[in-house]
Amino acid sequence: MELKGKKTKKAVVLTATASLMANGLLGAGVVFADEQNQGERPAQTDASQKQAEELNSLINDGVNSPQASVLSAPTIEPVYEGDKFVKGDAHQGGLNVMMTKRSDWGAWITSPADTQGKFNHNDGIYGSGGITWGPFKAGEKLYFRTEMPDGTYTEVTEVTVQPKRLAPPTIEPVYEGDKFVYGDAHQGGLNVMMTNRSNWDGWITSPADAQGKFNHNDGVYQVGGVNIWGPFKAGEKLYFRTEMPDGNYTEVTEVTVQEKKKTTPVIETVYEGDQVVRGSVHDPGALVLMTRDSNWGSWVSSKADANGNFEHVNNFSNNSWGMYRAGTKLYFKVEYSDGTTSDPVEIIIQSGGVGLPTPKLVDAVYEGDTNVRLDVNTVPGFKYSVFASTSPDADADGGFTYDQFGYSQPGRVDMDAEELSNSLFKRAFRPGDVFYVYSKPSPVSTGVDWADYPKSKPLKVVIQEKDHGDSPVITATNKKYKVGSTLIPELGVSASDAEDGDLTEEITYDTSKVNMNQVGTYPLTMRVTDSDGNETTKTVDIHVLSSVAKGPRIDGATDQTLQLGDSFDPAAGVTATGFNSEDLTNEMVIQGTVNTNKEGVYQVIYTVAGRDGRVAQVVRTITVRKQTGSNPTIQATDKTYEVGSTLLPSLGVTASDQE
Repeated sequence: MELKGKKTKKAVVLTATASLMANGLLGAGVVFADEQNQGERPAQTDASQKQAEELNSLINDGVNSPQASVLSAPTIEPVYEGDKFVKGDAHQGGLNVMMTKRSDWGAWITSPADTQGKFNHNDGIYGSGGITWGPFKAGEKLYFRTEMPDGTYTEVTEVTVQPKRLAPPTIEPVYEGDKFVYGDAHQGGLNVMMTNRSNWDGWITSPADAQGKFNHNDGVYQVGGVNIWGPFKAGEKLYFRTEMPDGNYTEVTEVTVQEKKKTTPVIETVYEGDQVVRGSVHDPGALVLMTRDSNWGSWVSSKADANGNFEHVNNFSNNSWGMYRAGTKLYFKVEYSDGTTSDPVEIIIQSGGVGLPTPKLVDAVYEGDTNVRLDVNTVPGFKYSVFASTSPDADADGGFTYDQFGYSQPGRVDMDAEELSNSLFKRAFRPGDVFYVYSKPSPVSTGVDWADYPKSKPLKVVIQEKDHGDSPVITATNKKYKVGSTLIPELGVSASDAEDGDLTEEITYDTSKVNMNQVGTYPLTMRVTDSDGNETTKTVDIHVLSSVAKGPRIDGATDQTLQLGDSFDPAAGVTATGFNSEDLTNEMVIQGTVNTNKEGVYQVIYTVAGRDGRVAQVVRTITVRKQTGSNPTIQATDKTYEVGSTLLPSLGVTASDQE
């Protein structure tokens, strides 16, 4: 027979032995020695001696056979403590992969590889010849080999079981009657399983979020008629495990349901002006009630989070929580999920702390300002008043009160500067004047005293001397007009200011000393004032000449006759050119209006100045009139009347016109 195997006598001996025994050629009690372990042979019969000789021949042939298999040992993926599956690659489809915990291969289990050579040993516990499979422990060694088609085996792959790769889920304390169980799977997107059966005969699952957090919510679920979730009783045991992406599970977390702890809430110190009251309870999800009424006639509530922490944010509802002065008493108690409540806890608001935020100036206040702009960093939900006084120690009823600005979010207040200065100083603000501003919550309903509320620390305000800045600048040059022209004072004139920008439209002109009908030189004075009160004056010369040579030229401003209703654009087709052919069209000033819906004669004046001050001016006449055409036509015929009849002159007469 032909034998294919590895070139080691030990492997060939095992394979040949199995082959001969399977064919009844090898009797019981025959033992063979290999190169590494020589031993004695028991007494043999002639038949068994012949069988042994045949077997030794097979062994030698197998060791020296050039056709021995070269298939690699199976590749095994990492195996972790508690895994349900062991996966690997046999490198050839359709073969059986053997696994054992015994290095002597006294017993094993097998799993077939698929057509691509992939295989897995699935969950279960098997017992055979002293070997078991699952669950594994860290550090344990496993051995794998592939059985080839000819009955021989590949080399052995040895794998050491690694410690658990994902920690079991962490579970927050569970109390009797809880509606939720919260925990952390330590990895997002996995399913967390829960049961009250230690043998995992049934369970429910909840998915963890992206951060690994999960909760099993309220409800009663049954498997096999037995409740596995809710409501819980003190002392009951719950079991949790996470299903990993490869189908394996983490270790189990065991939790014992605790007896309901109806303890009172723990409240952090509350200071005058605090915006938030914080504390904790031993019942995650419980309601924490708060009031300043020891009889609990009204209250507000906040829900504790998954860790039992809670916050009461300032809320004026029912007067149970507000911005109170030091010494005010507040009361707290817990309402548990079963409807019962804890004993109340009393606290007293302390002095000190951060307190109410002091108002801030949005902008510095200068003499002449119309508003004092404040940023009043208030608490949402409270009605506030803003006070001003010349003394930093003024009470709420002293000084100037700027009325409440409503139930609003934190915002700004614009105090009228004139009203404020008249109230505080009986005059307008002056540089160096000092006053103080503070804010205070206002009572929002009956039964709350103004004195119950604290006030902020005062803001000191000093009136500043206004920086008037630089004066505006006027740009203008001397001009040369032909006698009889119309003076255009704004021609080529502009004004600007660093703070206010373009002030050209604000310029005023004094033309009283200019005579355009007499040759001569006349002064033209112009003025402009910026928002700071800075004034600039400039005077240029207007030269009135008998003629202006080498000046600019205006083209296209010819007289025109329009029909009623026609459209007219005075700038259309009109251009201005300097003596040096420079295009001055955009600098041309056009004055005069034309109403094309009314008959009449209109004048439009076009004026432009060159760089040297020479002025060109054209007066354009625009005539608007009705359209002229043919005379109207009368249609009439001769008529014959009897004597004594009445004349009807319009009988049969019509008239028409083309227009």
